[in-house]
Amino acid sequence: MWDNDALTLAGMLRGREVSAREVIAAHMGRIEAVDGAVNAVVTRCFEQAMAKARGCAERRHHTQRSGGSRRARGTGARDR
Repeated sequence: MWDNDALTLAGMLRGREVSAREVIAAHMGRIEAVDGAVNAVVTRCFEQAMAKARGCAERRHHTQRSGGSRRARGTGARDR
């Protein structure tokens, strides 16, 4: 999964082919596998990334259960 580009991954996430946690885990594994040789990742924030992925999953679950849209909707009247 780590070898997909961002647009492909976004489509997979939208299509629910993969979860955000799966994407993060795949990239974490790749970083662990090759970073010793390339030394490209200076600061690893794996815990924070997984926490954000969990938050995405929880919001998606809540949205599905409530039947609502994930997009914000305006509720105020417009002044003219």
